[in-house]
Amino acid sequence: MKFDQYTELRASGDGIISYGLFRRSSQLISLVEREISDGNLTKLRIVDFGCYDGAMMTKLSQRYSDICETAIGFDIFPHGQPEDIEEHKIHFIKWDLHQQMPYPLDDGSQNLLIASAFFKHHRSPEKFLRECDRILSKDGVLIMLDPRCWVVRIGFLFKYFIKKDNTNLWHKSSVEDLIAKCGLENSLEVSHYEPYWVAPNKKLFDLGLENLMPVFLKRFLSLHQSIVIKKR
Repeated sequence: MKFDQYTELRASGDGIISYGLFRRSSQLISLVEREISDGNLTKLRIVDFGCYDGAMMTKLSQRYSDICETAIGFDIFPHGQPEDIEEHKIHFIKWDLHQQMPYPLDDGSQNLLIASAFFKHHRSPEKFLRECDRILSKDGVLIMLDPRCWVVRIGFLFKYFIKKDNTNLWHKSSVEDLIAKCGLENSLEVSHYEPYWVAPNKKLFDLGLENLMPVFLKRFLSLHQSIVIKKR
């Protein structure tokens, strides 16, 4: 599929690609809203790792324009780097997030890091987690969203996912183990984990069926997962 076709499908509002972006964005917004309501985030300094065209952080910066101070998107941009959007304080940086470490961000300078459909691809998860710890300010959060492990494994069978590009499958306990392995258990903690994405399309999602579903059933049927890692 060509880049222009993919971008068009993402924006169309129909089909699995646009619905996938919508579900990740809606889940992210709900998690950010939770942090704001809890008083953990009073201003937003956003970093989106692997931002693609910047659609997700643009939604965030527009929604929270009154408290958004900066929004920085990193990617290799193989199809061209998007233009900065000064109105929404959005800046794009071309950067190989796997190879170029450390990232060009000051210690403790950001409070909302986003890794959407990204962490499972990262070839050095320990280095990435340590970088996030360095970059995050106190009470800042790293929010990661990825397909659940069983979904990716089924995707391997149908060639939807490629094993060599998805080497870091994760779940709640594996992330907690990784935090401990990095020696960051006194600095980072998993504050929230949630499987999501049950409704197969936007129309059914808008009916609120997922909200009515029992937790155990939602955990069993959900295709994706989200995790919030907080800086102590």
